[in-house]
Amino acid sequence: YWKQMNETIHELERAKIHFRVNAIVTKYNAGYNKIVSLIDYLLKFEYFNDITIGCVGYTHYKSKQHNNLIMPNKTEIELTLKILIDKYANNKKVVISELSLFKENFRMLSNAFFKKALCSGNFQGFIILPDGKVTICEELYWHPKFIIGDLTKQSIMEVWNSEKAKDLVYLSRNSIREDSVCHNCDWFDACHNDGGKCWREIIKSYGDENWDYPDPRCPFAPEPINNIYIG
Repeated sequence: YWKQMNETIHELERAKIHFRVNAIVTKYNAGYNKIVSLIDYLLKFEYFNDITIGCVGYTHYKSKQHNNLIMPNKTEIELTLKILIDKYANNKKVVISELSLFKENFRMLSNAFFKKALCSGNFQGFIILPDGKVTICEELYWHPKFIIGDLTKQSIMEVWNSEKAKDLVYLSRNSIREDSVCHNCDWFDACHNDGGKCWREIIKSYGDENWDYPDPRCPFAPEPINNIYIG
């Protein structure tokens, strides 16, 4: 894989095409020397724009054992990122992502949570899956609750204006189970109408069956069922 990427980078350089890199820190490359080597290698290229460095997160589509194998521990990632921040503090080409996967950084205060960015899913666009089914987010795949249409049977505008699509945009409190704290929440309408909650994070944190739970970053959300934090 590295050989192919190396060839690709050199081809981009020869073609004078600007490029940027996203690097993910896992248990396998958490040693700062490996990341430093990558950064210093990239900085030699004239058409290299920048590199963003983040940490691998929990994935809902793999087993607990797999997640444990790839997620670094908190001490490893803190040390690595501290060294990187100190070394490249004045280099605008090196961007270190915030550590939102640490438990103490994950939950948001009310004034921040209810002003977060809009999720474009089902508001500004949708995703077409390989079989023609349409979902609101590429990371929800074939979850039945978020399939809003089928382009083998409907037009794009029919899907966009479908009742399934509208039901998710104008979510009814009655569609939320009583065991979800959202059901009786005073912020229900404001929260769902602003389109700021992340369905992917909900599924990842609480499981497929609990799609109607709150966004785990919500100050009123219960603790995640799955171990999504870096600890």
